[in-house]
Amino acid sequence: MKLTKDDSPVVLAHQSISAPNPGQNGTLTVRTLVYGSGTDKRRSAFRDSVVLKTQTVDGSALVSATPEIAKPRAKYWGFDFKKLPINGRVWYPNGDGPFPLVLVVHGNHNMKDFSDPGYGYLGQLLASRGFILVSVDENFINGNLRGENDGRGWLLLEHLRRWRTWNDSSGSPFYHKVDMGNIALMGHSRGGEAVALVALEFFDHKAGKTRTYQVPDGRTVTGGPNRPWTWEIAEMFKIEKGKIRRIEAILTEVPYGMPSGWSSWEDGMSDRARDVTK
Repeated sequence: MKLTKDDSPVVLAHQSISAPNPGQNGTLTVRTLVYGSGTDKRRSAFRDSVVLKTQTVDGSALVSATPEIAKPRAKYWGFDFKKLPINGRVWYPNGDGPFPLVLVVHGNHNMKDFSDPGYGYLGQLLASRGFILVSVDENFINGNLRGENDGRGWLLLEHLRRWRTWNDSSGSPFYHKVDMGNIALMGHSRGGEAVALVALEFFDHKAGKTRTYQVPDGRTVTGGPNRPWTWEIAEMFKIEKGKIRRIEAILTEVPYGMPSGWSSWEDGMSDRARDVTK
């Protein structure tokens, strides 16, 4: 066997990118604030430093546990799955905006080892470059739970619901400062799975009527993504020994409103899912 001399220094010397370092802070001044319940038993930030107070939400349909697990958790946190808080740490640029909104959520971990403060470095960086970043607190559904990830994704949407209200409310520090047509969801580990679930299970495309709503001052507005899309899902099954076994499932984005071949144009433009085998 003959080994070829390593030429990586020569190759890499021709692969450099002549662009500013994206890891360096931008030029905008960064401000911070905290929103949440204002009654947190374990974190002073979500008790004493809350600027925007939020109402709790009932997540019991999506997050559950046996009594042996649920009771000590409720005792530790001071609330159960029916009263989940909407807590977030915010880094945002000092300016008029509107700025894109980024929500990042941590992964699964020991629920007593709080993960949400760890994204401060990213919040500082992105806010200095013109983004609003929120580190979403979901520590209260971390730990010894299973099958709770739908709840993680749903909580992200509950945060977006608050941001939509703050952006439309004249008394809010974020009034007209949020570009609700440019939203990014990010997550680490189990948080990344939650983001994928939001995209696959919950998120409504531009034809959806649920994007049109009334703001507190009585105006009717339409929010959400500024580019519509259509998802199509195809699944293939095989009969083995009299039983059905799924052998492939494909989820793909197609041109907006494109019918499946079994659908009408109206079906393609609808915001509801359709089983074309029926």
